[in-house]
Amino acid sequence: MHDRLACPVAKFLSRKLKEAIKGAAESKLAFDNLNETAQPDMVILWKEEEVIAHANRAEGPAAMDIYEVRLERGKSPTRKQQELCLLQAQNCPDHPVINPPGQQGAATWLATSLTIEESQISLSRDVKRLQMHPTDVQLLKVARCRDKLHTQITRFLEMAPTYLGVDVDVNDPDSPVIVHNSLNDNYEDYSDFDEDQNPGPDIHDASIFQPGANCHTTTIQHW
Repeated sequence: MHDRLACPVAKFLSRKLKEAIKGAAESKLAFDNLNETAQPDMVILWKEEEVIAHANRAEGPAAMDIYEVRLERGKSPTRKQQELCLLQAQNCPDHPVINPPGQQGAATWLATSLTIEESQISLSRDVKRLQMHPTDVQLLKVARCRDKLHTQITRFLEMAPTYLGVDVDVNDPDSPVIVHNSLNDNYEDYSDFDEDQNPGPDIHDASIFQPGANCHTTTIQHW
């Protein structure tokens, strides 16, 4: 019996090790980016706090709390507050730059993309929580959510000509929308499972242009 369990356990540990190695590299990259953009005096302060924390952690583990995320409530506007601000600026005729002709409704359209992204994140989280052998009810729920998400993205793209001045077709390879499989980056190893009963998730990246500074691209990933 131990021999039968050894192979699945070895595969599981191997997959987790690969995820840990990849996660460590991604964390280091994020840290380097944060370190480069932070104020030099803050970096010096953080290093001093780190030295003190490591010196005191043996006597008081609470010293390591400096690594916890620090949130200052009320400093940054919420999404609803930001959307309200955009809507108020959009409806103000004294700001032709913020509210050029033909751009009425742009703030609501942009907010829709955030709702779509939130739906994608929620669906991705639900899919990752599925057990080795999901029930038909669970699979049906995922299929319905995915279909609803696809419909939302389609409607969002249909409004693009109004605000971008160009037609956007997710199925057109020459359009500013890029769709491609990204299994190499985001695919979770299901090699332990029965492929007929648990096919790998079909992941797509859809990058769509939205009006903004330097024409940045907003990426919406959907299952």
